[in-house]
Amino acid sequence: MNTVILTSVLSAGNHALYAGTRVLYGLSVTSPLRQAPRGFSWTTARGVPLPALLATSSVSVLCFGTSFIGSGELWGWLQNIVGVSNQVWFRPFSSSAHPVQCTFVDRMALDRTCKLEVPKSLDAAREAFERTQV
Repeated sequence: MNTVILTSVLSAGNHALYAGTRVLYGLSVTSPLRQAPRGFSWTTARGVPLPALLATSSVSVLCFGTSFIGSGELWGWLQNIVGVSNQVWFRPFSSSAHPVQCTFVDRMALDRTCKLEVPKSLDAAREAFERTQV
């Protein structure tokens, strides 16, 4: 049983580290407006965004370290902050996504030639979006 728990904890930690690193890297390479410092966009020869990985790892270690401070009270606060922020973010996101989805589905029903395609670039996505505007 301990092996199963340890495996699931390591899997969740690996996922969080990978996702956090890739999100930080992605935010640093967005254009025209960078949303993270340029230093996080540097990668090794194998494509690993090392500065983003180190920053994500550091934050993870600091957060995990808080579980040993104050008999875990700070760790509980961090968990609550994550839960509340997810709830706060989900409500406006879901309320704004539903009308957009309904509008898109209605337009596809009116235009049978409309095909869903994955845009090849950001410019192609903008052009496709502008074509859907009335």
